[in-house]
Amino acid sequence: MYLTLAAIALGAAVIGLIYAAISAQTDEKLRPAADSRLYWSLLIWTAVLGLVLFAATWPSHPPFAAGLTLGWGFLIGLLVGLYATVEARRSFADGQWLVRSAGLLAAAVAGPALILIIFGAASASALIGCALGGVLVAAIWRSALAPMEVRQDEGGDESLRYRSVELFALLNCALVAGTWLALEKYPASSGALSGVYWALPVLLAAVVVVATVIAAGFVNSAEDAARYRR
Repeated sequence: MYLTLAAIALGAAVIGLIYAAISAQTDEKLRPAADSRLYWSLLIWTAVLGLVLFAATWPSHPPFAAGLTLGWGFLIGLLVGLYATVEARRSFADGQWLVRSAGLLAAAVAGPALILIIFGAASASALIGCALGGVLVAAIWRSALAPMEVRQDEGGDESLRYRSVELFALLNCALVAGTWLALEKYPASSGALSGVYWALPVLLAAVVVVATVIAAGFVNSAEDAARYRR
């Protein structure tokens, strides 16, 4: 049962990610070249650091053990976190903030849902790794881009964009915590409905993703109609 529900949640997350990508407005031409270099430098260094930490989980001697899933969960959290940085860089103007919300929430849902599909009842360690991967990305972005807050006070919106990565990390941690608690409280031996409880957090979040996509579609359609009447 949990496989079906987690797959539905992952499918909804993929829909949200695709919609956000299709609706993307990066306004890249309006950005200073220095900002673009900073963004790509951070993206590359975060990816490299994450891969190094992932490789550090390969040894089978303590504190690691053969079959430990924390590293794989960390890798998944890192990947969805890096996607969140791409989403946060896109435009928030002209109602696009709703599209960005759908993309960030979809990224937060995708990690735990995928882990639940892959590891099932043994997802606890992988879920912790997923949360750590997302937090790592948010921490690097926050520490490196904190000076952007000054620009925000001067009328820019860079701080808003990069704080979106922190929002993703919070959503990701909340879903990881909910799924982990369900796994601990309702083990497989507790009955046939245990799998339903495991997938319930990501499934509920997936419903919010779909609702946000629908709302964003209506908002964008209304704005397009308004532009056409002008």
